[in-house]
Amino acid sequence: MPEQRIVSDQRPPVVVRIAGALVAAEGLAGAVAAVISVVKSANTEGPDTASAGVTLLVLLSLAGAVSSFGVALYRGRWWPRTLTIIVQILLLAYSWMAFTQGATVIGTLVALTAATVLALTFSPPANRWMAKAFDLSVLPAELPRRRGWFASSNVS
Repeated sequence: MPEQRIVSDQRPPVVVRIAGALVAAEGLAGAVAAVISVVKSANTEGPDTASAGVTLLVLLSLAGAVSSFGVALYRGRWWPRTLTIIVQILLLAYSWMAFTQGATVIGTLVALTAATVLALTFSPPANRWMAKAFDLSVLPAELPRRRGWFASSNVS
């Protein structure tokens, strides 16, 4: 039996597209922050150039992944929704850390963006659109019959 793919045949609602654009912007902001952070740390006495390069590579990879989640969500793919939610929860934790460290402007901006993306992702139009991709009301005409000791007694 060929593998069935879950595909949504309609465009995502506006709220999903806005959430995707915000997540892509978060990824770009993360890349900029990574470059600024590594350049600042490389100019001070501290880690050597190799560790700064590795740090930059890791942070840019994470920022690129977040940006790809946003682009895919904007294009109407269903798979980045869970990853987007996980990233937003982690960003809320980061914003709390920023608040406790005294960076209230950055913490507020990150918290508002993450909360907005979560609200858009869990909005009723987004949930209805997501549910259509997993619609299982249409079943194949011929279901396989169970045979053996686990078969129901009323199935012939």
